[in-house]
Amino acid sequence: MDQVMGPSKLKATLEGKEDRINNLPDSVLTIILSRLPTRYAVATSALSSRWKNLWTTIDSFEFDDVSLILRMESKDYVEGFPWFVKRVLQRCDAKNIRRFRLGYHGYENSVFINTCILFAVSRNVQELELNVLNWRRYLKFPSEFFTCVSLKKLKIEIDTLFDVPFLSDTFPNLKSLHIQFKFPNTRFCRKLLSACPKLEDLVVDAGPRYWELLQYRGYGYKITAQYLLDNMLICPEYCFLNLARLEITISDFVVRNMLPVFLRASPELNVLILRMEHTENPDANFTEAFDSEWNAWVREEVPLCLLKGLREVKIKSYQDRFRERKTIEYLLDCSKVLQKMSVYVVKPGIKLQVSQWISEVPRASKNCQLKVA
Repeated sequence: MDQVMGPSKLKATLEGKEDRINNLPDSVLTIILSRLPTRYAVATSALSSRWKNLWTTIDSFEFDDVSLILRMESKDYVEGFPWFVKRVLQRCDAKNIRRFRLGYHGYENSVFINTCILFAVSRNVQELELNVLNWRRYLKFPSEFFTCVSLKKLKIEIDTLFDVPFLSDTFPNLKSLHIQFKFPNTRFCRKLLSACPKLEDLVVDAGPRYWELLQYRGYGYKITAQYLLDNMLICPEYCFLNLARLEITISDFVVRNMLPVFLRASPELNVLILRMEHTENPDANFTEAFDSEWNAWVREEVPLCLLKGLREVKIKSYQDRFRERKTIEYLLDCSKVLQKMSVYVVKPGIKLQVSQWISEVPRASKNCQLKVA
């Protein structure tokens, strides 16, 4: 990993015989500073009078409190990190922001988070990344966040839920959504995914715990995937007409139920990436009932994307389990125009047996190339 050049090292470079950096125009230096973590960009103001205000023209911001948490006392952190971020944003001169990232891992301060979001939206942000962890409260983002016209890419890693309002113009131009969460629910997923009419790239990482909850009985209540499936099927807004790339992290235990839903909702899908999370020792009765559904899966109507659009499939974290094999068999048997399937095994020792097995699986596409790595 490349190390970031600190202010002292940069100053030493500037004082050298060949002052290459200082000879660069301000426009080029601004681009360089925009690629640095924001705290390093701000620190260059100490180099010389020329550099004092140069960082205020950057168009990308990256704030992360992880390093501060390790170095600061609790009280200093609570006040210091938001204060630093706000001071930087007040000095920003850029009218258009290319990228804004906020990593905030504690001390629930929704006002601070929304202040950052409103700043980014007001400066026509194109890429927004929010990492909000160790959060126990329900979050409510400003409405301007959901109606931002300039936003093209959104990446969210979050512990809790946030409200998604029913608006006619929600995320009007969002093309890429990457979301990782621990404790979502059906209504949350439905509202969020239906709010992205122009989505082309979707990455969902809900972890195995959530997908299991969609199926499992426990503690006096039942949450079923059928509720989610039915809602996706009857709601026309759940059809991702522009989605070309889908990446999901999903438990092998419920891939049978969830994968067809996403495939049916994505008629223009070209690339599918599955990362398997494995469930250990599931209930025996439930396993038997689940396994009996595989034959029903192949009798269902084949999703449109498998017939005309899906050209590449990647299976990651493969362990050669029953449900994984069934998933591969289904995709190879139904994908008429598939050009390449890559399977990445967890254990190198099973690579040969997987290669031998998959080479014998019937393929609907004669041009499909297989790779096991």
